[in-house]
Amino acid sequence: MTPLFRKFLGINWVITANIVILLAFGVYAIYNAADGRWPSLANKWNQQVMWAGIGAVVYLITSLIDYKWLRWGAWPMYILALGGILLVKVIGKDHGMGAKSWIEFGSVSIQPSQFAIVAGIAVLAIVFGDLQRVAPVFRYPFLRITLGGILAVIPMVLILKEPDLGSAAVWGPMFVGMILVGSIPFRYLIVLALLAMTFLPLA
Repeated sequence: MTPLFRKFLGINWVITANIVILLAFGVYAIYNAADGRWPSLANKWNQQVMWAGIGAVVYLITSLIDYKWLRWGAWPMYILALGGILLVKVIGKDHGMGAKSWIEFGSVSIQPSQFAIVAGIAVLAIVFGDLQRVAPVFRYPFLRITLGGILAVIPMVLILKEPDLGSAAVWGPMFVGMILVGSIPFRYLIVLALLAMTFLPLA
């Protein structure tokens, strides 16, 4: 059995099955949303099927790549994601509600803030999981939390200025989730929860 085929068999097929079910439901919902009453939406389900197919190929390829390569690619991904968010300020298109969140390349629209979320998860995984091995000073959880907080706040603030509250709001739960799986002692989590409840009324 080749290593590539072994990786293929090792894909989490439960998650894959859930993705297929959600995609099928999404296509069905879009198909029924038009229901013959909205001619402009009649073929939207075809587009959804096309993008689902492209996404499936990307999903398969990334599933076969050793996730340890993210150690090398996380930081460039993060820097490129910040560059994309800043580029939105220059050439971004307003798709409604006065928010510039998208960059258009011909008929294709890209939302850099979504790529930033993926890059942010990868970078925070490095900070909370690996950084203390590379730089011993980061063995102190407080320093890892502080650095991770700064790395999360920078793109969040930039996205808020688009303004795109929905995409910016993802960063809070994402940061908390990464802390929960990042080997941070529970006492630090309690302190962070108390601080969040203190400042929540002000927010």
